[in-house]
Amino acid sequence: MNNVTNSTANKPANDLSTITAAIRFLMRQSRKERPDGKTDRAGRFYPSESEKCDCCNGLSSPTRAYPMSLLSHCRTAKHVSRKHNVDTKAMREMVKFIEENHIDFSAQDATRLVIALLIDTSTLDQMKRNRKKHLI
Repeated sequence: MNNVTNSTANKPANDLSTITAAIRFLMRQSRKERPDGKTDRAGRFYPSESEKCDCCNGLSSPTRAYPMSLLSHCRTAKHVSRKHNVDTKAMREMVKFIEENHIDFSAQDATRLVIALLIDTSTLDQMKRNRKKHLI
């Protein structure tokens, strides 16, 4: 099952790729994951071929003055969302959802926790709506 359903407007409706991209973005932002690439003797970071995306085209190569320019780029929401082929806005919404619900994104089962929370809260919301129908 690749799609996660959403029955309320305050939760992001996202697929597994978007959840994975959001977790990867948070990991990179917190420096718990480093983009794939190599550093030369001068300390300049170069992303690997598998790390490069279309958003990397046209960026300046690292220099001695700015050795981490590409590393910084590879940690951006734009780059991570393009790498996972997901919508940047949808990924940002998922990041917000993860942060607001205090999910430990570095946990090995973080994706499962996000999916469980999405399902559990939608079930809870459905139960609340059903209860209101019975009270009327």
